[in-house]
Amino acid sequence: YLTLQFNVEALWKLFPRWKLVAFIDSGTVANGLDDVGNKDYFKSFGTGVRWQVTEDKELNFSADIAILEGDASLILRVGEAF
Repeated sequence: YLTLQFNVEALWKLFPRWKLVAFIDSGTVANGLDDVGNKDYFKSFGTGVRWQVTEDKELNFSADIAILEGDASLILRVGEAF
């Protein structure tokens, strides 16, 4: 299988340890390179916050709301996706 994915993310620093994020994603899964143009692409978007847990280390707690095809998801994590 071949996975093709695009991500765009914007971060705004609100306070010294707080950030606001907005993101959009698009992608598809195909059987091979020749099949990529024949597949539907999913599209998602969302927003969230990042809180830096400690003042001296870049370790973030994240809470995001993402929308994909009309369904909403709450995503919680420690660290960054990339």
